[in-house]
Amino acid sequence: IEVVMLLHADVFLMQNIAHLSRVMELLNTTPTETRDTDFSRVRPYLLDGLGGRLRQTIMLARHDTPQLRGLALRQCRNAAGRLVVNRPCTGGGLAAVPA
Repeated sequence: IEVVMLLHADVFLMQNIAHLSRVMELLNTTPTETRDTDFSRVRPYLLDGLGGRLRQTIMLARHDTPQLRGLALRQCRNAAGRLVVNRPCTGGGLAAVPA
């Protein structure tokens, strides 16, 4: 797996976040069973255990929470770094309430 996209990652917080953490942990491991694998199609860096470092992980959420940030720091081992983009909150509904 070269690209992992977690769309609406904040919804995972409503479920058991340990399941998502376990799946991400398993993505970073090398398989132990071959099960009819054609090794001519497997990339060499995956067999060397570098799949977690060379995989792109995209996590999109409405809110930046400590649980999602911790998951990204622990399980996403990207070699080129991380980027966090927060959309600023502009003009909420309370600004329109007369004083």
